[in-house]
Amino acid sequence: MKKFIVSYLVCLLFFSIFTSSLQFIINDPEGMEGWGSPWSMALLYIMYGSIPVLIGSLLGEFFYRKVKRSYKLNIGIPLFIVLGFSYAYLMGIGLLGGYVSYSIMDFIKFSLPITLSSIVFYFIRRI
Repeated sequence: MKKFIVSYLVCLLFFSIFTSSLQFIINDPEGMEGWGSPWSMALLYIMYGSIPVLIGSLLGEFFYRKVKRSYKLNIGIPLFIVLGFSYAYLMGIGLLGGYVSYSIMDFIKFSLPITLSSIVFYFIRRI
């Protein structure tokens, strides 16, 4: 239980900091002044992203315990990349009502933070 909580908190922190910094890099910084500093955006992502990250962490824990450890797979990183990408795809379908864009910018804004959080969960869980 302790490892799961640590993995969840690290994923939540990574997701919020990476997503808020990504928004400042991609978007025009002058237009983002209404949102405040990157730390206030990170707090907003922590508040609103805690439930999706918790669901992703529970899926990651299931995959780590039931699939990776039971079958002694040596493909942990690709497995968690696929898990993160498919979770982001399913969240996109659920949030956007069936419309999923395949542009590179949409992938970078939406799928990349979730996929990288999944990989961070795997690395923290392995320790």
